[in-house]
Amino acid sequence: MSNHADSYLLNDLLKKIAARRIFEKLGQTKTRAFLKKVLEISNKYDCNQNEVLEDLGKKLGICKECLRFDKNIKEDLCPKCQIEWGI
Repeated sequence: MSNHADSYLLNDLLKKIAARRIFEKLGQTKTRAFLKKVLEISNKYDCNQNEVLEDLGKKLGICKECLRFDKNIKEDLCPKCQIEWGI
């Protein structure tokens, strides 16, 4: 069973970080590395990656599934993942 409460806690924290434009200052490479670390930690606590990254794809230009940066993010997914998810 997924740890939904902590998934959304992390999501709220990441949204606050994004609102302060910290990811822009970090750049894509460091942002992606940071998000990967957050997800590694969240997995230890049985969090759900899609909930952790929910509503951040468009803001950050990053796919919540594969963590690729793309300008064509739709529903938090890059074009490749959109096809895989049937969107």
